[in-house]
Amino acid sequence: MDVATLAAEAATLSARGDHPAAMTRYTRILALAAAGTTHEAWTVATAHMQWVEAARFCGVPLRSLFAVLDAAERYLDSIGHPEWRGGLLAQRAATHRELGDWDKAVELAEEAVETHVPGAPGTTLATLRYRLGDILCEAGRPTEAVPHFRAVLDDPGVRYKALVGLTHCELNRMHRRTALRHATAAVREAGPLGDEALRLPLHALVAAQRALGDLDAATATAARYVDCAHRLNSTYVLFFALRSAADVALDRHDVTTARDLLAGLELQASVLDDANGHTRRSAEVAKRRHRLSTLR
Repeated sequence: MDVATLAAEAATLSARGDHPAAMTRYTRILALAAAGTTHEAWTVATAHMQWVEAARFCGVPLRSLFAVLDAAERYLDSIGHPEWRGGLLAQRAATHRELGDWDKAVELAEEAVETHVPGAPGTTLATLRYRLGDILCEAGRPTEAVPHFRAVLDDPGVRYKALVGLTHCELNRMHRRTALRHATAAVREAGPLGDEALRLPLHALVAAQRALGDLDAATATAARYVDCAHRLNSTYVLFFALRSAADVALDRHDVTTARDLLAGLELQASVLDDANGHTRRSAEVAKRRHRLSTLR
């Protein structure tokens, strides 16, 4: 199979949320490049970046990804295109984010935006700005994040993600009804695109509904989110879906449901923490178990 076909298949699989299959295609592209049987530099550079993206969803240990990114930097140097590194910087930023290293994540995401070259492989300027906004928002800097989300609202490729980002910013600023409006619009736009697109808007909608105290709506949305995560068959996605559902059950003082959801959440947290050499996700479960203990 030629490199272009492999790349097209990988992109389609990623969009569907089948990250293991996408990762397999990207691995084949990189193997062909290493063997010297392809010289399609743009496609190979993209494969380096997207392999790391897929790997995070597949439970590959996070710190091991830095060596892969180092090799990708060397590849860009070898083909005379070091200016294409914006996508690699974005992947470094995303990996530091998952490790909870917020200052480094912000620094790298800002550098990715500043150094972007039009037409470079692996990403677009709109995506880079969305990623920067997303990291800033989660790092507790929503006011700085908002302009980046607003700047890409007219780009159809990232509009629903920008609406998700604005949802979280407005929740941080206690603008609950505005947040609900953004989250509802994000779900509406992502729905036709499939489960991989829908998971982030559903996450945001549960958060907005909880913030407004509409727990019946939040329960229904959380159930839809968990179903979506099961279809995607990703430990990473399922962790966040179960966490949302558990939070709603705790809000409702539904001890039985919360206990069952936390049991499932603990399993997913253990897998993620074992792969990544930390206890960040298990600590999140522990906080919720403590909250559960106060309801009994």
